Amino acid sequence: MNVPLDDVIVFDSRNVWKKFEFSNACIYAAGTVSHSDCKNLINLIQGDANGDLRKIFTDWLGGVKDHFGVICQFGDMVLAAADRVGSYQIFVADAPSGWMIGTDGPRLAAAAGLGILDGHAVLSLAMAGYVTGKQTAIENLSIFHPGEALILANGTCNRWEYYRFLPREIHPEKADSEWRRDLAKLTLATLERLKQLANGRQIVIPLSGGLDSRLIASGLKHLGVRNVICFSYGQSGNFEAATAQKIAEKLGYSWHFVPMSIGQQKRFFASDIYRDYLEFSHDFVATPFQQDLYPLHKLLSAGLIDGDAVIVNGNSGDFISGAHIPKFLCVQNDEFKPDIDILTDRFITKHYSLWEGKFSQEQRKEMQSKLIAELREDHQESDGAVLPYALWERLEFIDRQSKYVVSGQRIYDFLNLDWQLPLWSDGYLDFWASVPLRLKADQRLYKDMLQTENWGDVWHDIPANNKTIRPSWIIPLRLAAKAACAPFGRKTWHRFEKRFFAYWMDWGGNYAITPFRFLVFRKEIARNSVALHSEAYLSFIHKRYKSER
Repeated sequence: MNVPLDDVIVFDSRNVWKKFEFSNACIYAAGTVSHSDCKNLINLIQGDANGDLRKIFTDWLGGVKDHFGVICQFGDMVLAAADRVGSYQIFVADAPSGWMIGTDGPRLAAAAGLGILDGHAVLSLAMAGYVTGKQTAIENLSIFHPGEALILANGTCNRWEYYRFLPREIHPEKADSEWRRDLAKLTLATLERLKQLANGRQIVIPLSGGLDSRLIASGLKHLGVRNVICFSYGQSGNFEAATAQKIAEKLGYSWHFVPMSIGQQKRFFASDIYRDYLEFSHDFVATPFQQDLYPLHKLLSAGLIDGDAVIVNGNSGDFISGAHIPKFLCVQNDEFKPDIDILTDRFITKHYSLWEGKFSQEQRKEMQSKLIAELREDHQESDGAVLPYALWERLEFIDRQSKYVVSGQRIYDFLNLDWQLPLWSDGYLDFWASVPLRLKADQRLYKDMLQTENWGDVWHDIPANNKTIRPSWIIPLRLAAKAACAPFGRKTWHRFEKRFFAYWMDWGGNYAITPFRFLVFRKEIARNSVALHSEAYLSFIHKRYKSER
């Protein structure tokens, strides 16, 4: 099958993808893939014309590090791959005229003549904020999983995983102190590589009150990096910003605060820049991640961020180090081995519950079946050697983390800013996939290493996530309401709090995308602001595309 260039749809309004042309090939690449990498791939294919193309491509991908995407058109073939965490999106369309591939889901769907909404995918978006599996919200349009590669040739589409994130306890006998030393050494080596990549450019860190962004800032300070600025945002006096300010001041890094209120966010969600970002990040896969957009836009407008700056956030140190493993999976004994039904049912409760009282048991079961099918497609569901916690992490990694959390990097692409994700580096992935559960549970190893090393001297006397209630005017009202709800139980109080107070207490004013009165009088209760943004995104999709069959 000839795959004309017109069937490779690369829409790139922000110059994220580079185009390398050779005498008999054209390669689009994003991230760390260089011209020399591309030339090497062409030489490998030409040098072994009768070889196993899949093996050649897989071996080549093993030499490309960290965050990238690549689409190579070679003669009548197309080869493509996403990196290990899916940093740069690649889509495949099963069009009436044949296979098509591209970097922009909506434009690829339009070029392929696709426009029917997939009911299962739309339900997943509504329940979780992202689509389960490789499917998108449009029928016959799919997205690459993290670590997935593809070859289009002779009318066939061959897809496979060249990398699979699946935790396995490789060295359970290794001493805790050795694990800690290895993690400290790896972390500093990872940040040293970031230092070299920045090459003196300004490094900008969205700094919170937790562990992960603090690790980035303190590690860079330990390595002697000077050109660093930090910023925080949200309601005035929020605990995240207060803690971040203390950290930055102790490290000697400049710190900027961008206030965000309900009124300001209402105006921002109605602004041209927000609408432009929604168009840019619209992908049929996940609710657009928008958290850093407003503060970065303000800092850029004020000239506080350099045009060639590198944005470095702490994603996703909490996940990779074990913070998302539920307690019921941290028990290791022969008497408690949750089967796949129990595990996926708990997973649905955790991650597919953006709305309370909105979805039926049948819809819940539908999503549970999709999760089980996803594990079976991976051949993990029946593998007795894979521990239950590893299956849990695998499900979150390939869906929520790669599709929703990592997609937050689109903010930086939209603002034409370079970025790095050191805590999603290949080395970090490999290391944490081998750490035993006893050290991942409650982030035991991670916290132990940070406290022991104490880089920048910010780990002993500045507590993490020391939460406070804001705005201050809501404190007496909340206390009175809590007392009134006490006779009816904790569940009643939590429902009342989410319905009447969460809108005003959200530290970033993110609930402002929906008027308060719309939440108070509706039957369903939003778990958090993501529920409202997901609902708004689905409304955006439904206005443009045909209903499900």
